[in-house]
Amino acid sequence: MKRRFSFVILIACSLCITVSAQSPEVAKGIRSITRQLLKAQMGFLASDWTEGREAGEKGAYMASDYIASMLQVYGVKPFGDQPQVTYNGHLNDSGERSYFQNFILLKTEPDGNQIFRIRSSGGDMIRTTGLTYNVDFSLSPGDQALEVEAPVVFAGYGFIDDSLRYNDLEKKDIRGKFILKISGFPAFAEKTYQGNRLSALITSIDGRYKSMGAAGVIEFDPDEVLTGKPEPRDFMDLSPAETLARRRGPHFHYSIPGKQFTAGLVRIRISARAANEILDGTGIKLDEYIAAADSKKSFTIPTLKNKSVYLKTAVKTSQVAVRNVVGIIEGKN
Repeated sequence: MKRRFSFVILIACSLCITVSAQSPEVAKGIRSITRQLLKAQMGFLASDWTEGREAGEKGAYMASDYIASMLQVYGVKPFGDQPQVTYNGHLNDSGERSYFQNFILLKTEPDGNQIFRIRSSGGDMIRTTGLTYNVDFSLSPGDQALEVEAPVVFAGYGFIDDSLRYNDLEKKDIRGKFILKISGFPAFAEKTYQGNRLSALITSIDGRYKSMGAAGVIEFDPDEVLTGKPEPRDFMDLSPAETLARRRGPHFHYSIPGKQFTAGLVRIRISARAANEILDGTGIKLDEYIAAADSKKSFTIPTLKNKSVYLKTAVKTSQVAVRNVVGIIEGKN
């Protein structure tokens, strides 16, 4: 793989040298790239015939066939797989490379019931409250099904920023526990940073959570009574000329299979009433914490005792055969 990568990089450099020289052939080629030409080609690729070019679906294969045919028309050499039996069972017996690089993706989507329960213990009694999926909690189940029960730690906004000398998790043990946090950031942080910086902070803070051994993150908005979205109804779809059609069925994602399971940070969003169920009887007053945090004032967050959550996710994973289109233009030097 390293040799091929270096070879492609060298080719790219050679192309840059060739183009910068602006030979008559190159100049003529550049002039041939017109708005009308691009509109005609992209018009087909974005048409209803290709059905959105969903990975592994008929429209994606149709689009890749079209792109490969355009490369062939313009004399671009194929640089895909060596002759072999492809995933659709056809044999490429031409003795030459094809325009296609075939590989497998894993398609993962929710399957069956997603279960989330809140358990409160006090004295000789244990109370279990079951939440309804897409009403009081929502989540992306991840690449593998998961079953876990763990204590909960309330961390306010869960905000950590060394440069601002602010840490909601200071002196808190979150290893093997779920972090319950308020959505967003303290007001002082939003005033200090721009939106892009705050978005980047989410990734870095999640990394801190993971390095500290957190089992996952439970997030809520104190003003959000419900979570998730209502089920779409057929009669609510307007004409395609008025709005984009809604996606049907559950959301899914693709991943490249590796030799190890990927263990991302579990994120769960719950409703305000579900959050209040977790905080009930703990003495934690959200309004007081939010007022202090927004002004960057010190606030001691009480320890959440005798509270745990149970999570069980279900996923459906399938293999999807896909392909890239690969051509090569060789440099002369």
